[in-house]
Amino acid sequence: MSVKSTLLIAMGQDAIFLNNIINDIFNSREEDISVKSWIRPWESSRNNNLSIKGLSYEEILEIIIDRMYILVNIFLEIMRVTPKKPKTLQPSRYSLGTAVQLFYKHFCEILADKMKTEKIACEKSINLHISDKNTQTEITTLTVCDSCNCAVTCIKRLLRSLKNEEQAKLKCQIFDITQFGCMLKVTSSIEESLHNLFTNLLKKDNDITRKMEICESLKKKLEEKDIKITIMEEEIDSLKRMLQKGSQKLFKLNDEKKQLSDNLSFKISTIDTLEQTINSLKGDLNESTNETEKLKCINGIMRKNVDSSIELLSKSATIFEEKIAKMNQEHETIKLILMQYEKSLLYLNVKLGKIAKHFAKIEIKLEGIIRDTNTNGKEENVNNLKQKLIDIRVNGSK
Repeated sequence: MSVKSTLLIAMGQDAIFLNNIINDIFNSREEDISVKSWIRPWESSRNNNLSIKGLSYEEILEIIIDRMYILVNIFLEIMRVTPKKPKTLQPSRYSLGTAVQLFYKHFCEILADKMKTEKIACEKSINLHISDKNTQTEITTLTVCDSCNCAVTCIKRLLRSLKNEEQAKLKCQIFDITQFGCMLKVTSSIEESLHNLFTNLLKKDNDITRKMEICESLKKKLEEKDIKITIMEEEIDSLKRMLQKGSQKLFKLNDEKKQLSDNLSFKISTIDTLEQTINSLKGDLNESTNETEKLKCINGIMRKNVDSSIELLSKSATIFEEKIAKMNQEHETIKLILMQYEKSLLYLNVKLGKIAKHFAKIEIKLEGIIRDTNTNGKEENVNNLKQKLIDIRVNGSK
């Protein structure tokens, strides 16, 4: 599987996941949320059956941007964080960048408020653990009897009536005199109060340890939230970069769309011209069909003539074949005659050769006789012999 196909599958799963989240939000809330789509503002933003089969990379990317835009606007509608500016018209629908900016701003405010409240709670628990409180609290009050109260008031009145010097002198004596009596009376109540105080301090110590553990867990949660915030900031930055790339791709796609529309108009004009040419060609075709019908009639007539001529030619061909067969037979007989003639010629040539040799011998003898006759003076006999010899040659050549 290639990288492009894997990326296409992952993007399709992301689009379906975002669409399911939007449908869950719409189904879980009772009040109606009016959020318009980014790709098709005239249609509903809810899409229960999102199909991504057969879609290209750019179309799936547009669907993801549309689902993110709807999701951010739903969050803004739920939080109701539309900035109210006096004497300005609020936009009916935000762009994707403005919606993300408002959502991030409100998210940071909520996070800061939550961190502030958690910090205050943690400081209160720490101060509660460190603070030094009086032992005589509302719960563990020392119960003073009526006699002690009366004695204390009498002593106070006595001290007020005396001068400052006398107060300083008598102060220690009065304290020594009254302290023992008072302590004897309140010993039982002090013991009970100390027991109650110990139990309350033990409870508070347990509460403080529990709250310290809660503070530690809150600190860990705050650290985790800080990490999540940094991760979300990085994701938001990556989303911003993706949105910038998507806007650039969208700009390119719009340019390509314009070019395609121009090409479409050009092709429509060419189609119109082609339709005109087709109509003219249809007229020519009708004329040609009429001509072809005429030619078919002529062709039928000519075919009949050709068939009749073919029949005549086939008959004449059979006649010629019979004549050729006869001529072949005659040719064979002539060949046999020629072969016999050649044999006879060979035989005659052999005979002629023998006769020529015989005549050559006779000529030699005649020449000897002629010479003898020339010497004897018998010319007439010689001429007769020569004439006979010529006649013999002529007859031999024939």
